[in-house]
Amino acid sequence: MDGRIVPALTCALVASPGYLARHGTPASIAGLERHACIRFRFSESGRLHKWLLHDVRYDLDLDPEGVFVTNDADAVIDAARAGVGIAFAFMRERIEQDMRDGALVEVLPGACRTLPPMWLYYVNRKHVPAKLRAFIDVLRERADTD
Repeated sequence: MDGRIVPALTCALVASPGYLARHGTPASIAGLERHACIRFRFSESGRLHKWLLHDVRYDLDLDPEGVFVTNDADAVIDAARAGVGIAFAFMRERIEQDMRDGALVEVLPGACRTLPPMWLYYVNRKHVPAKLRAFIDVLRERADTD
């Protein structure tokens, strides 16, 4: 057996500047219920991903109404860019460029919980399948940059 640490995941709530100009920016987690939310659905279970948030006093697993639901994480971000609503971005690093370019704005900074690092264990054999090897390499690169 071999193991590799998966770095902590930092998430973010994001929306386009156009959406926020039309609908306003929520001032609190409770304010999200008055907004169009873009949701992710797990393909295997069919469950909707709950938004893992943190308020001043407690952690919260928010299950907002979704105006747009997809099982494609890229489509969640595409919908946010297009002004559909507010999205939960699983990996902040994937939307950093959009935020720098002004295509997306972070909503309620600091409200998303950071998911702790975890370990991925796999059988260490001479011939690791190519897809698994590529996944391990990505994890190794991310761990080296954190």
